[in-house]
Amino acid sequence: LEAYHKAIDLNPNYFGAVGNIGTTYTSEGRFDEALLWLKKALVLAPGNPVLATQISYAYVHLGNFDEGERWLMKAIELQPDYSYANIDLANLYVLKNKDQQANELMKKVVIVHPEDPRILDNAGAIAEATGNFSLAKEYYERSMKANPSFATDPGTSSGIGLGHILLKEGKRNEGRKLLNQARTLQ
Repeated sequence: LEAYHKAIDLNPNYFGAVGNIGTTYTSEGRFDEALLWLKKALVLAPGNPVLATQISYAYVHLGNFDEGERWLMKAIELQPDYSYANIDLANLYVLKNKDQQANELMKKVVIVHPEDPRILDNAGAIAEATGNFSLAKEYYERSMKANPSFATDPGTSSGIGLGHILLKEGKRNEGRKLLNQARTLQ
């Protein structure tokens, strides 16, 4: 933060430093302060969907889901295929109990990125969160096929999610195997 502030002292319109201050405050959970800096950065770079998504993130963490949704819609308007804004919007739909909209949005994102294991992993998590276990299983399996490490990567939900679904289906050995693999990596 100190270096970013020094950079802004030298050039108040230095977009990178202004945006990074907002991002740093976000990562520290200082969302009110983050919003000030992120909005200033968006004035400096009005076509940047990443900033609009980060503004949404701050609003959602402040409990203002409607404003968070508005900013995600702006990000998607700026760049319709920006996958992170779409994923964040689908997650927000889950928080707002708009399960059908969440799954429909993720289906569209998967069509654009059919082999991206991170997209498929997120789509699986959203489908699972909305109770659509057959769709979640499909996405998790596709994610793990696209990148086998997603079965055991602690930063993903594919192996854990698929393990839970297999347990629900009565496939205890297969489910436990995936869950044990994930547990040993934690």
